[in-house]
Amino acid sequence: YQRTEGGGGDGGDEDEDDNPTELMGGSSLEFLVQQHFGVQLDKPWQKRFLELHPTSPLPNSAIRYAAGDVIFMLELADSLMQRINENAATNQIWWTIERPFMDVVSRDATLGISIDVDQLAKLEETAYTEEARLRTELDRCMPGINPNAPEQVRQWLLGQGLKDVQNAQGGYLKKLATKLKRRPAICHAIETYIELKKVTKIRSTYIDPWFTRYVNYNTYKIYCNWQQLGAAATGRMSCKAPPVQTIPRDKAWKALRSIMLAGFEQPTPYVQDGTSWQHYQELISGLTKLQMAIVDLSQFEVRSLASQAQDPRMMGIFKDAAEVDAAIQQYCIDATLEAKAVSLETTELETQHPKLWKLLNRASELDFHRQTASIIHGIHPSAVTEEQRGYAKVPTFAVPYGANAWTVADQTGLPFDAAQKLIDDWCRAYPAAKYFLDQLGLQASHRGYTVAPSGRRRYYARATVGELKAAYEALRDNPNKAVQWDKACKRWRNDNPAIIAHCARKSILAAADREGRNHPIQASNADTIKIAASMLYRCLRALHPSCHIPLMVHDEVTPVGPASLMPDIAAITRTCMIEAAERFVTRVPIEVSCKISPCWTK
Repeated sequence: YQRTEGGGGDGGDEDEDDNPTELMGGSSLEFLVQQHFGVQLDKPWQKRFLELHPTSPLPNSAIRYAAGDVIFMLELADSLMQRINENAATNQIWWTIERPFMDVVSRDATLGISIDVDQLAKLEETAYTEEARLRTELDRCMPGINPNAPEQVRQWLLGQGLKDVQNAQGGYLKKLATKLKRRPAICHAIETYIELKKVTKIRSTYIDPWFTRYVNYNTYKIYCNWQQLGAAATGRMSCKAPPVQTIPRDKAWKALRSIMLAGFEQPTPYVQDGTSWQHYQELISGLTKLQMAIVDLSQFEVRSLASQAQDPRMMGIFKDAAEVDAAIQQYCIDATLEAKAVSLETTELETQHPKLWKLLNRASELDFHRQTASIIHGIHPSAVTEEQRGYAKVPTFAVPYGANAWTVADQTGLPFDAAQKLIDDWCRAYPAAKYFLDQLGLQASHRGYTVAPSGRRRYYARATVGELKAAYEALRDNPNKAVQWDKACKRWRNDNPAIIAHCARKSILAAADREGRNHPIQASNADTIKIAASMLYRCLRALHPSCHIPLMVHDEVTPVGPASLMPDIAAITRTCMIEAAERFVTRVPIEVSCKISPCWTK
């Protein structure tokens, strides 16, 4: 491999505030080798070849491709470590967060997760039945339309007298449906089409591939392909195969989580291909089953926002709720009651324990979303209805992500004007949080980066109108790029490079504003989970050989272990998560919920 002129160098003199291209370009080996050594790796072969031809010998070109990857690996590692050590913030993130977490991913990901094949088969049957029902209904509403052809759907809508239907994408159609309440037949057809696409995607993404690709039929397990920096900009990890982190939260599909079992204390048998599930169940019938502790940081992103924004009203709600919760716990200890077993529905609690009854009522009133609805509507928390609470919950998560009124209208079913009013009311309820988010948006769009509490930076695309205009002019004048130019013209509804450049610049700034608002919150979440998992990993190894952490999803850590040790495992996990969270969320108390189960559940 020949290094090109000007290639190489560690890039250590790069101005951090100048939005380095390297930090925006990705973390693939091909990209890093190009950046550090000026070498363009030839990438004609992928591991997909081995999946398609598992017994075929590798061609010489494939061997050279693999060798090319390895040649630069050690030298690249040395170069990257030098870069890490030169920057104090990066050095701290590496040694305190990322490096310890590598041990968790590298060991526990290889152990696999046991799967309940019977439950998976039932889910598949449910999905196909629902999909068939929706197809029948769509055929009645849109006769002769192929749901897999969006252009046919768009033409059908135009044929119903609708003007300027831009596309048949789900988000656009949802907005369109909110405007068509007076035309129920069309509205029902659109909603049926959207629901069919949703069910089809769930079936094709989360059910069929488990049977055909993800389940290893020698062990009846799945082996998650964890990406430690799946979202490198925020530090969040991800899982691509299978995509356990994106399993839908719909009630109808929550059962998809329950097919993942805690597993067994003893090693499971490795069977030959073709061994039936029934026979495999007989082989494992004598093994000791493990339990899962599903430990979740309660409302962590909202608490992180309250702490970082130092919003007095937000912080006050969480502090008051923590004090009441502590009083409930203490009362239950003094009265020898089990805290988890008492609730407002408990029979005769009001007469037997009036003080506890009042505390539970106060705890209900201090629910964050109930308090938000109370502030927005100007009523006492006890008068807030479940519908009002549900509406108030939406902007709490939508506003920090830069969502607009259309998104809120989508999630609540409210008209656009009412959704916009809901956002405005939320911003008036928490002005310090709004100011904090606005400042983050400005930093992202104008300074070009935002910084998380751990020091982790996220950079955003920056390009002037002149640079964009030149790029679009080059695209227009290149006959080999005619398709791309046509797409750009359709997207911006114009064929003037100067106008397209202005529109693109506006879009770039808007995207940076949206992404920048949530970066410190998401990064704090990611860093907390990684630190907690690293601490827990060391504790579990000392506790029992079968203890490990098969799942880490968003703000949830799920260790497994013997049933006799689950109270200890749950307590250790809770302590680790609180200690990790308090590094970044310092102004409000942290709350952790826990559930012990033989399978992954909520």
